[in-house]
Amino acid sequence: LIKGGGITEADCWRITANTSSNGVLTSNWERVDDDTFDKLGTGMTESSGVFSFPSTGIYLIDAFASFTGEFLSSYNFYEFQTTPDNSTYTTRMHIESSHEGNVGNSCVSMTTLVDVTDTSNIKFKFNWGAQSSSINIEGNTAQNRTGFSMVRLGDT
Repeated sequence: LIKGGGITEADCWRITANTSSNGVLTSNWERVDDDTFDKLGTGMTESSGVFSFPSTGIYLIDAFASFTGEFLSSYNFYEFQTTPDNSTYTTRMHIESSHEGNVGNSCVSMTTLVDVTDTSNIKFKFNWGAQSSSINIEGNTAQNRTGFSMVRLGDT
């Protein structure tokens, strides 16, 4: 019998507080700490909003964001940005929602695969923005409102 294989890494992170400052989400990140969650394996590491992978492999990233505000906003966006060289970031995924006629909330989600061949250089971060300065991206320390989950699917 051959043993082993299967999923060796899974993790989930979220922001803990609302922010109205458009741009890269550099603070208020926490690993989900609910009593029904625990990471599998080493998990991701984070520094000033930049996430590093624990090992090489093919990773599934599911990202989600929730926006709140009582004002019209023709667009709210959430972006997943990656770097192959720990320096130059490009947007890999971009998704938008809008607030029409003072609707209070909207949400978005996006999914991608990342081939991590070098854990020192391949990293990611999240950027966001809104047309109205009265829109917040939502965070909460007890619920997943904005964040991501990752699963290592297999070897690269």
